[in-house]
Amino acid sequence: MSAQVHHTTSSSSFVSASPSAQHREPDVNDEKLIPDLIARIGANIHRLQKSDKDAYQTSDQISLDNILLNSEEEIVRLSAYKLPAITSSLTDLLESLNKKKDTESLSHTMALLARCMAFQWDHIKAQYRNVQGLNEREAILLKEKQEQILPPPLEDLLARRILEVGLPHLSSDKPSHQHNAGSLLFQLSASNYEVVFSKILETLHTISIGKESEDVLNQLMLLEYFNLNSKRLSELVDRINKYIAHFRKERQQLLLAQTLRKAIWNWIGNYPMEFVGLCQSGARLPGPADQIFDIVDGWAKKASVKNVFWPVQTMLFILCPDVMLKVILNKEKTNDTTLKEKFLESLKSALKTGKVADAAAVCYVDICKAATFVSKSDMSALRYLVPSIELELRERLFDPKGDRAGSDVDLMTDCLVALFRISPRKALSTLFPDCIVAEAPLHFKMVLVKGLLRIVQEGDQLPWTPTISEVYATMCGPLRVLFLDFVQSARSYGALKTATDKKSKAQFENVEKELEILTLLIKLFHHDPTLALSPLPSKTAAQTIENTRSIMSGLSFCSSFFAIPELYQSAAQALLSFHTVTNIERWAYPARDQAPQTPSTVFWEVEAAVNTGLASALIEQRDIKTSEIQHLVTLVEEILIRRNAFLERSKDLYRSLVNIKDVRLQGIARLEQALLIHLCCGETDICSKAATCFGLLCDEIDILGQMHVNENDSIVMNYTVYRKLSTAGVLQTGRQHQQRVIRNLLRRTEAQSTGNFAAWEEVLVRWKEYTPVLQLGEEIEKARKLGTLPSMFTHKSIADIKQEWQNYLGFLCALSTVALGKETTVRVQEKPSGLLRKAATNEKVIKVIDPFLTELVGLVTSDDAFIRETIMAVSGVSFSPASFPVLFSALGEEVRSFFGDAGQFDFNPRSILFVDQAIGIVKHILEMPHEADDLSLITSFESLILLFVKFVSQLVINSVSFRIKKNLCALLEVMMTQRQYISFLRETEFRNTLVDAVMEWTSDFVLKSGGTLTSSMPDVSHSSDYTSVAAGSSGSGQLTTSGSIKPLGALGNVASLAMNRDRDVSLEAQRAETALARKLLRELDVACISAIASLLRGLALPQGPDPKENKFGKYFTFFTTLLTRCKQDKDSPPLLAECAIKALSNLLSANIHSGLEYFVSMGFHEDHETRTAFLRVISNILNQGTEFDLGDTDKYAKLTELLLDSDLSLVTALGEITQVTEADQIAAALIRLFESNDKSMMLVRRLIMMEMNKTESVGTLFRSNSMATKVLSAYFKLIGNQYLEDGLLPAFQEFFTIQGSFELDPTRVGPNHDMATATVNVKRTIQIFMDAIVKAATILPTPFREVSNCIHRMVAEKFPGHERIAVGGIMFLRYMCPAILAPEGFGLLGSGVLTPEQRRGLVLATKVLQNLANGISFSKEGYMVGINSFVQELQKPLNDVIDNYTVLPANIGMPSSSTGGGSGSGGNMHVTEEQHNEDMALLHHHMTLNLEKLNKTLAATDRETYERLGIILQRLGKPSDMSMQKKLAGGAMSRAPASPSKGSNFYEEFMQAHGSKNTDAIKQKKIYYKHGVNKDKHPVYYYVARRFEKNIDMELLLLHILKTTQESFAPNSPFVLVIDTTLAGTDHQIALPWCAKYMRHFPETAGSNLKTIFVVNPNHTVKKYANRIKALLGRAGKKVVFLPSAARLFEYISEPEQGLPSSTLAVETDIKATFSPVMKMSGQYHIKEVVLRISTDLLQLVTVKQHPVLGKATNLIDLYHISTVHEVTHSSEDHEFVIKYESGGQKAMTLRSTASQQIIQALKASRARWTLSRPEKVSSRVFRPSDVPGTLLNVALLNLGSNRNALRVAAYNMLSALCHNSNFSIKLQLLETDGMCIPRNNSQFVQRVSEKLAHSETGLTLEFLTEAMHSITKTTQAARALVLEYIAPWVPNLALFCVKPVPGASSSQTPGTPTPGMPGPSVTESPEKFSKAVEVINSLIDLTIREPALKTSVLTHVWQTIGKV
Repeated sequence: MSAQVHHTTSSSSFVSASPSAQHREPDVNDEKLIPDLIARIGANIHRLQKSDKDAYQTSDQISLDNILLNSEEEIVRLSAYKLPAITSSLTDLLESLNKKKDTESLSHTMALLARCMAFQWDHIKAQYRNVQGLNEREAILLKEKQEQILPPPLEDLLARRILEVGLPHLSSDKPSHQHNAGSLLFQLSASNYEVVFSKILETLHTISIGKESEDVLNQLMLLEYFNLNSKRLSELVDRINKYIAHFRKERQQLLLAQTLRKAIWNWIGNYPMEFVGLCQSGARLPGPADQIFDIVDGWAKKASVKNVFWPVQTMLFILCPDVMLKVILNKEKTNDTTLKEKFLESLKSALKTGKVADAAAVCYVDICKAATFVSKSDMSALRYLVPSIELELRERLFDPKGDRAGSDVDLMTDCLVALFRISPRKALSTLFPDCIVAEAPLHFKMVLVKGLLRIVQEGDQLPWTPTISEVYATMCGPLRVLFLDFVQSARSYGALKTATDKKSKAQFENVEKELEILTLLIKLFHHDPTLALSPLPSKTAAQTIENTRSIMSGLSFCSSFFAIPELYQSAAQALLSFHTVTNIERWAYPARDQAPQTPSTVFWEVEAAVNTGLASALIEQRDIKTSEIQHLVTLVEEILIRRNAFLERSKDLYRSLVNIKDVRLQGIARLEQALLIHLCCGETDICSKAATCFGLLCDEIDILGQMHVNENDSIVMNYTVYRKLSTAGVLQTGRQHQQRVIRNLLRRTEAQSTGNFAAWEEVLVRWKEYTPVLQLGEEIEKARKLGTLPSMFTHKSIADIKQEWQNYLGFLCALSTVALGKETTVRVQEKPSGLLRKAATNEKVIKVIDPFLTELVGLVTSDDAFIRETIMAVSGVSFSPASFPVLFSALGEEVRSFFGDAGQFDFNPRSILFVDQAIGIVKHILEMPHEADDLSLITSFESLILLFVKFVSQLVINSVSFRIKKNLCALLEVMMTQRQYISFLRETEFRNTLVDAVMEWTSDFVLKSGGTLTSSMPDVSHSSDYTSVAAGSSGSGQLTTSGSIKPLGALGNVASLAMNRDRDVSLEAQRAETALARKLLRELDVACISAIASLLRGLALPQGPDPKENKFGKYFTFFTTLLTRCKQDKDSPPLLAECAIKALSNLLSANIHSGLEYFVSMGFHEDHETRTAFLRVISNILNQGTEFDLGDTDKYAKLTELLLDSDLSLVTALGEITQVTEADQIAAALIRLFESNDKSMMLVRRLIMMEMNKTESVGTLFRSNSMATKVLSAYFKLIGNQYLEDGLLPAFQEFFTIQGSFELDPTRVGPNHDMATATVNVKRTIQIFMDAIVKAATILPTPFREVSNCIHRMVAEKFPGHERIAVGGIMFLRYMCPAILAPEGFGLLGSGVLTPEQRRGLVLATKVLQNLANGISFSKEGYMVGINSFVQELQKPLNDVIDNYTVLPANIGMPSSSTGGGSGSGGNMHVTEEQHNEDMALLHHHMTLNLEKLNKTLAATDRETYERLGIILQRLGKPSDMSMQKKLAGGAMSRAPASPSKGSNFYEEFMQAHGSKNTDAIKQKKIYYKHGVNKDKHPVYYYVARRFEKNIDMELLLLHILKTTQESFAPNSPFVLVIDTTLAGTDHQIALPWCAKYMRHFPETAGSNLKTIFVVNPNHTVKKYANRIKALLGRAGKKVVFLPSAARLFEYISEPEQGLPSSTLAVETDIKATFSPVMKMSGQYHIKEVVLRISTDLLQLVTVKQHPVLGKATNLIDLYHISTVHEVTHSSEDHEFVIKYESGGQKAMTLRSTASQQIIQALKASRARWTLSRPEKVSSRVFRPSDVPGTLLNVALLNLGSNRNALRVAAYNMLSALCHNSNFSIKLQLLETDGMCIPRNNSQFVQRVSEKLAHSETGLTLEFLTEAMHSITKTTQAARALVLEYIAPWVPNLALFCVKPVPGASSSQTPGTPTPGMPGPSVTESPEKFSKAVEVINSLIDLTIREPALKTSVLTHVWQTIGKV
């Protein structure tokens, strides 16, 4: 059939697809829209003419295309009513495009105009549409009427314009252009027949007169596209007949024959009812068709032209039914019939010959096709003719052994369709099977599929035309088999295509043909899904399900077969068609007929196959184009939309289907994997669609309901993330922004699933494949041209590769959580060793994430800048919070690898670059917005930061190191802003370390440690700077672990250039670089001080007895020096001073107790600017609300307050971390603390709630030895003694009257045992105590009832019905039964009172009571079963008792909540101060030991408590030894001092002579002390050699040692001695005589009890000394173990138990730099190899070679305090340097190292550090917290009188802050502000303030006057006068404190209350106040005498006032 027929059909389908468009009437505005719409189309028509319609399109491009398409559809819709206007506008556009020769756009516009004209015509014929229910006759009549309707004509002029434009394109070379022009002219000939027909006549006429040309002949083709009805066809035939004689040329004849045949078929196809009527009438078509037949017959003499002329003859013959009938029936032969009969005979004979058989076949097929238009009931000649030719035709066309081999598939298809329509049954039984059998030729299968497709597409054109439904029964199964076979062939397409052998090439050709058939078959399924989906009667339900699943899988596969575009597009359309709701119902319910109410799982099985197929294509086909990825993702999206529509309709059925849960998972996981992978796509639209798909999967979960979905469903597991992803991923624009949003959501993925883990692994593989390609850089294009680029990158630009690599990286980081718990086994090849020549290969289990982190860490220092910077930027913001620990661990491990075996640094460009990048990564991570728990997961944070600091601190001083340190300072600041989220393990120690380190980066240290700012510093912008930093200031090489210099390649060359730069560059360039370095150093100063300020905020500094450990003084000195420098240096940044003031404020605020004296002294500093700065600091801390703890005298007051806090956070955390072995003591201490503060019930309720929350089964409630049960036991024992005495003591007295045995267990008695008597005794015992318990219930203390009631209520909520068992369990198991069983422990009986028999009786009695409380009988213990009946009689009384326990007295209200407040025992039990201190010391020690666990718990639950606890513990310092000894159960302290054994006369005599002496002075020096135990639980004694002094009293020291050790002198009392020889020199050696005396005075048992002597940090001096005393040691020398490292002591003594001084531990922990190897030169030839280490204040030389000491080999460690190092200089030899130091005189040592420059720099920095950190001398006055307000008030008033405005403003602000902080009465009259001007003459203001405060704050009098007297000595003469003026109002208050207290009188009266008989404030009788008042008066007297110049002022303001009082 011609193209025009197809076009009309498509137009009709368009109308039917848009029913609303058919009925909508246009409004007035529609006509106005037409020009705008057509103008829009014309302006963008090029977009609709794409050369590659499969190319990737962005969403914007798709949106624009949709707008244009919608515009076209609107034009088509309007054409039903406004066709003339539309046609006119489109014709103008056509002419414009024709002039431009834009043929593509012109063709598209012609197609649009043709659609508009067809739409109008179809709209008019819509009233005659076929309707359902008509019989055949009525349908025929309706169709006849429809064919009679013609479209309204256009204006002739307009029609001619259209004809003129369209006609030339009928001969176009492009079929699409020819088709579009023909479609337009077809519609034009329907509406304006005369215009078109006149053109045809003109053409015929031109040819007839012999003036034809090529264009004229081409115009004859118009006949093919002519809209002809019977009348028009008759007229055309008539006109042709008139001109046909003039067609003398063969070309003219052939063209006429071809076009006339098509014109006749056009008529039959478009007006079938007219042709049917012609056949039924038996008359010929009006016109000389038979005459033309005869003429053409004359033309067809040559065989070569018969294939053209015979077909037109056939059609002309068909137009003469009457003649045909005569010929067939052999009736009355005439001239009309003769030629026709011969023609038929020629056809029949020709069909059997080879030359013209094809022409005959075409003619026969035309006859068969024409016969299909005739009903079987009609007596038509065509119906008679077909049977006679059918067999020969089939034999000719469908001969499998013939030689045609598919030469004319279209002809065969026409034949097959015609034969089917003529006789469906016959065709299905013979022809169709021959085409579908397995051995049938491929072109047979092609013909069958094409024929069926045409049958489906053309439908039932006539009432008698058979439809496709006729083939369902026989062809559905074979077609599906054919489909699956061809799908299998398609899978081999790729392999065969690349094959080169002949066999494979032949197979490939066959596969190509099969795929062509497969494409048609898929189109067939698309048009009629029944062929693919309908159940087959011969198949079972399971087979049908499998068949459907296979077809859907095949379609899914074909949808991704991008090698053939038509195939994958057709498959996608078919797949979507199968997913309409109607079609899903067809295949989702294959067994509907058998059980329509029960849906099958087939839906999910099939969908799993579809999901898997499409997902696999997205995952596995890595080399497909972006447009193809877009196609697949769009297909998935559309399928999910349609699937959800079906589920929404059927959700009730599917929710009730239990067995779908597991079936769904089969495809969901794979689909999740594919979608996650393509979230990394470089195109935003694909990412958006993937995100949308997640939303659709979430919709599916919503439809089904989460309770009906498998809990392992990955979408459910991460539902929240995917739901947010579905919207966020779509709404974001821009690649980078979209990816950031996606990563931020993926970071929150918590649940690992099969899908997301597989996606992570696949992305990791891709990322690794991308990395080497990306590293090619600019070589990518070269590799592309050479063909060496992997196929997956051939279609990608460099920008696309970079983008996708970056996206993959972000994805791996964000979703890294899912890989954390996975492990894998890898094969590791180890290096060959020993005799093995081959390397061994072992298997190793590693974390899946480890290879990714390894490669990531390696790429941090990539040579490619893009990779390097992307790694830092992306990983810093994308990593999942759960992965932070492993990331930080990986970074830390890499940094550790830069340290050598001895701890020395391996400086190289890569290591420095890595640290710089790693700092950036960590900083980015901390800068991100976090949830509360994100950073709390990090466990290695402190160690990583310290590694950074340690590494950066050792960098050579230059611009690059400045920049890196600045970045690290920024990181520290960010860290402190996120401090509330980070779980620090040892925060205080960590921050103190950081402050010390960062302080050394400032210019104060840099410039004083030998650093210079010269041109040798490289430009920080150059990449080679890292080389210069690594190589040292010389830049000539790389320092390695071996100390050798190795070349650096290109980087080394750059470094060498840097070394010699001063020779080549100009002086100006050198100055510029120096200026740059100075600028960076100033910026670093600001960064450092700002970081320090952040670190100091809330940081409590450790306070030790050693002045060297006074960190506050060190920091104070540093900042004071810094502020002075800021004032002196004009170039100093203003921000530096501000940061310093902020740091000082934070320092003082956190350490107000230890630092106030420093700051107060600065209030009198001679420099006004410095004084101003410090007043600002004090103002700052006052405004921060710093508390001074004015009333706290208890050391543990703050800790007590924190423990008693109402939320009990600390107690809760203690309960979670306390071990069972420690719980008894901790519980007792806690309950005493809370009971003494009347808060015990609050504690009990909280612990009961904790126990309830942890308990999952009622059977285990209160059964474990938890903190809750321990506290309850301790509480009951604490408050229940009187109750036990009153209730149980009488019962015990009666129990003692029982005689005989109590044993009931036959296995424990002899044969003569009286079991009956024992049974009676046991029963009587039980009854005695049962009666006592019942009787005592009435006197049960109220706290017991409160506890019972609380347990009863809580159990009723969680375990209803078990309340009585829970109360009975706690009361009997934890209290009553232990008291009965062990009365000695409760004070009821004395020790040894009970006999074993009586004890056994109590054991059995308590067993019974416990069973009664639990409500159970005896079963396991058979010997007790006999008394079960007796026991059951007691059950009710005991139940009544337990119920009675829960009843509260009438005067006790029910607590509002389980966690509310509560009372204690009611008596506020008195706890002695000693007991309180012991309890708090125990808790202090317990918290310190378990600080890490405690911090981790608190950081996750209560950040405020965590911070408060850290500050409190820091201020408390290290727990005392007493707390440790109290903690040790059964330790040496629990034993009384032992008497020495025999032979110890020296000891006894010495103790008798000196034992009474006081050794406190020696004890305070801590030379010898006891601390902790070793791992064998032996006590440990410590001797610190460096604390020994020459002038010490040796006898007193010996006495102290003997007293301290005497507990271990008892037999079998082993102990351990640790001798700390750190920094020990000759001055610390005990003289040999005294050594001998000491040895004599130790008893003999001491030598045997001493197990080991540990000597820590031995040095050369110790070595010499040990050899001298070797003889004295004797056998003890064998017990000596030398430890050159304090850490090795932890192998014998656990770290929490060790008692070494902190300075000893710091030798190893405080190392700033390590250098190895270093050679120490001793004489000309003696060289020793050492490791040189530098710590904060020590130079350490550790021998590499071990030395023999006391017969044992050990390393020696010589330590030199940095203060003793005077000078470090270079030697004349290379790499040699000399250190001059003080050690019993000036000494020097020479060392050699390749790192000499760095060693010198580090030593100078250490010396500068020590010098700058030495605290300035401050006032020796002791400040108490109560002194603070008065002291600060004096400072403020004094400085208000300054002549400097800035100082006056600072003093005023400080006064205001003080008044607000201390709540003074005048606080509302003062307002702090900036920029205020305080006048100089403000003495009256100062006096008024002082006067008001003197009257309202009398309690400050003594402190205020004391400070005034002190300050008056440090001020000018003018200021002294001001002091006397403002103290005058305070002098009268002295009377309140000058009454000497009477001994024994109460001093409870406080200032502020009138004293009887005296006006004004009361007199305070306090010895302390009285003494202080006396001191003030004495100071006033001294002032009067000392300052004669102030005599008048003193008399006026002081003594006259005192006289008046």
